[in-house]
Amino acid sequence: GMIAKAYRKLDEGFNIESLKREYNPNFAEQLKKKREKEAKKKKEAEAKGEVYIVKEFGAKGGLNAAPRLEEDFKNKKLHPIFREAYDLVEEIEMRQKELE
Repeated sequence: GMIAKAYRKLDEGFNIESLKREYNPNFAEQLKKKREKEAKKKKEAEAKGEVYIVKEFGAKGGLNAAPRLEEDFKNKKLHPIFREAYDLVEEIEMRQKELE
């Protein structure tokens, strides 16, 4: 519903993974754990003869999606905007988890 719509709108304007990499000190570890978990699920599915599609953080557009540009963190004037966008992403993800 509205939470997914808000997340998509933010994702249209910002590279969410880039924002997380810049502002979340635990992002690298979270991404590593997520990828390991997805790889384990894929291996288990393949052992059963099933097909499993690995999901990425904030992935959109499927396998043929163009790579997203990194945000311009060198431009200090944009930092408050990037920080606000990151805070909104965190709030949206927190609310999404509460609903699940």
